[in-house]
Order: sequence, then C-alpha cells, then structure tokens
Amino acid sequence: MCNFGPITFEKGTIKKEMLFIDAIQSEIPVCVISGNEEGKTVLITAGVHSCEYVGVETCQHLMKKYTPEDIKGNLIIIPVLNRTGFEARIPTLVPEDGKNLNRMFPGNCEGSFSERLADYIVKNFFPTVDFYIDLHSGEAYEDLEPYIYFVGNCDKEVSDYAMKAASLTHMEFMVKSTSTTGCYNYAGVMGIPAVLLERGQAGRWSYKEIEENLTDINNMLIYVGMVNGKPKVPIHKPYLLEHPLYQHVHHSGVWHTTLKGGDLLEAGQWIGSICDYFGNVIERIFAEHDGKVLYLTKTLWADKHTEVICYATICDGEECCINHGHGHEHDHGHTHDIEELKDLD
Repeated sequence: MCNFGPITFEKGTIKKEMLFIDAIQSEIPVCVISGNEEGKTVLITAGVHSCEYVGVETCQHLMKKYTPEDIKGNLIIIPVLNRTGFEARIPTLVPEDGKNLNRMFPGNCEGSFSERLADYIVKNFFPTVDFYIDLHSGEAYEDLEPYIYFVGNCDKEVSDYAMKAASLTHMEFMVKSTSTTGCYNYAGVMGIPAVLLERGQAGRWSYKEIEENLTDINNMLIYVGMVNGKPKVPIHKPYLLEHPLYQHVHHSGVWHTTLKGGDLLEAGQWIGSICDYFGNVIERIFAEHDGKVLYLTKTLWADKHTEVICYATICDGEECCINHGHGHEHDHGHTHDIEELKDLD
C-alpha cells in the first residue's frame, strides 16, 4: 500500500477522491495515477487562482491521457486547489477570507482559510513530491504572454534541475523567481524542483492551449524519467528573464494602459494611469527598470494595493540578447495613444 498525504492507494492503480481537509472543513479533488514501475512522484496542480481555466482544463485531459502502464512512479493531479473560488467564479481570491492563496505559503495552521490550506499542502503533500508543476494563466482581468517560472530560492542544483525542465517547454521566455510565498516557490524552499507554467489569458481557455500544455508537460515528465520517449524539443530554447517586479497602484479607479503581455519596457516609461469616474488622473505609474511585460491588468477597473503589472529583466548574456533582438527597435506601447491618455486630466 502506498500513500500521498492521507490518501492510500495500490501500486499500478488509478484513484480519484474528493479529499476532505479537516483544517478547512472543505474538499478538493485529487487523482493519483500509480505506475506499474517504481519511479518519482510528480505533483501537478491547477486552480490556485480560481478563474485561470487553461490549467484546470489541462488537468481534465491529463487524467485521461496517462495510465499505470504509461508511467513510472506516481503522478498526482489536483485540478483545483481553490475549489470554492472556482465554483463561485471569483477571480484570484479565496472567498472564505478574501486572500490570494499564492501569497500565503508556508501557511499557518491557526490562520485564516487560505493560510490553513497552504499549511496543509506544505505538511501533507510536499514531503513525498520529487517534482512539481503548477499550472496558471491570465486571470479574468489579465492579458498575458505565455511563459514559465522556475524556482530560484533554493540550492543551485534544485534551481538548475527546474530550469532544465522549463527549457523543454515551447515558451518564448522563462523567469527565475526568488519569491517564497507562492505554492511552487515554497516547494523550492523545501528542496523540490518546481515550475509554474503560464498559458492563456482573460479567464478563457482553448483546445490549442490545452494541447500546448499537454506537450510541454509530457516533455517535462520525460525529463524527470516518469514517461518514456523523446521530448518534442522546441526550435528555440526559451530565453531567461530575472528579477520579476510586481507593481501596484495605491488608489482604486478606472485603469488605462496601452501595453500588452510581451511588450518591452524602458525604465521611466509610462505604464498606466488610474482615473476617477470623471476622467481626472489620480495616479500614474512608471517602469522602475527595463524589462518585458509578463502580464498586466486589462480591465477598466483596478483595485488599490493590488498589482496591475508584472515585468522582468532580460538576461545580461550577450548571445541571448543578440538572438532575441534585445537592443533593436521595438514598439513600446503605441506612444501616440500613451500621450493622449497621459493628458486625460
């Protein structure tokens, strides 16, 4: 008999269970696919953020794609971690406490709902995991360019292992993260190679995005030795971004920006403005350093003290910069539109 947290299962079987967690008095769905042969334990999760649907739907397909005959070790799939938020269709937050689960790790067994759930995941799921893939996309209000994070808040060998897995995905770029409060980030703190895959945006999903996710995940499962075969290697290896900056606004209001996911930024460049209902500018935000936009808010409303954009620094390597056009002329967000919006007040 084998186990994943409190779930027990027989080797070479598939087990699907609505796992009741006493700490939050709620259930989450868990699927265990146990291979016929010994191997590593890989955890795949989605729905940390409740309206990021590409990952959730990808998990539906993963549970049908793999059988015990296909894999070595144990493949654990949790299609929705923030189940109550998913069912309530509330973007990002856990409805019980209004918090972002991906900012709550390592959690607190005596804290709020999100903190207790994070604590449960750390203590019950992570100890037996050898590799972790967390699936995300742009929330209902976000525009996003597909990319992948890998952990950088850990021993170099753990980070390097995760980076090599990330390099097998069909993404334009990958981002080294040194955060510690995210679900996959804290797995890295515990010595688990982990990645966070971002694909899709605006609370939508498509079969094309699902197929792309399935290809990238299968490549990583081959890399860790769970699945046999040769990976479908991307033509161009993703180039590296570092030091992601999550920039916030200090006022709620009508949000204007002309940027989109994937745009390049220069230090000091106008990012966007918060206006009142009469078009008066309350706040403008500007880029603190050069970088590439990972995602940003594209709805007309933005809440105070919340991030409206994330961008990261392009790697310093000369070869990387030459191969990917860094230093060449780019469209930095349609300057004529920017000037018009700047002058709203």
